[in-house]
Amino acid sequence: MDDIIYERVRRIAGAIAEAEAIEVVEVNVYPRGAGGEIRIVVDKAGGIGLDACAGFNRAIINQLEAEGVAVGDYALEVCSPGLDRPLKTVSDFKRVSGERIYCLARTSDGKTRDITGVVVAVGERDIAIMLNDGRQVTINTDDILKAKLEIRW
Repeated sequence: MDDIIYERVRRIAGAIAEAEAIEVVEVNVYPRGAGGEIRIVVDKAGGIGLDACAGFNRAIINQLEAEGVAVGDYALEVCSPGLDRPLKTVSDFKRVSGERIYCLARTSDGKTRDITGVVVAVGERDIAIMLNDGRQVTINTDDILKAKLEIRW
């Protein structure tokens, strides 16, 4: 049942997001008792605010109800990914181009390496990062184990 709910929510969220120039970062359905929780993480260029999340939430509920999904059995949460959002896709890295990031990457010998620097270029399968010492490294996206925007306070 939760797989069916997940697929419907994912499809509806994708259609609404496309119409509103919003990116669906993640959709999760957590079963709990007779119902559960649906959590949708959304973002857009320049960030997404509370009003946009609330509007997206209403649009999702309206469409689910129109399709006969028993949304009353689920708590629906629509939220932004936050500042420490993991960077996972090429579009994530493009969004933070020019910004400082931290990433943990696999090296050719199977070890891992911590890399911190500014994203200077993003290709289809790799990203280039300018390190603090001025050197530039290029990393295949398949070798990135974890990455996030470096937040300085």
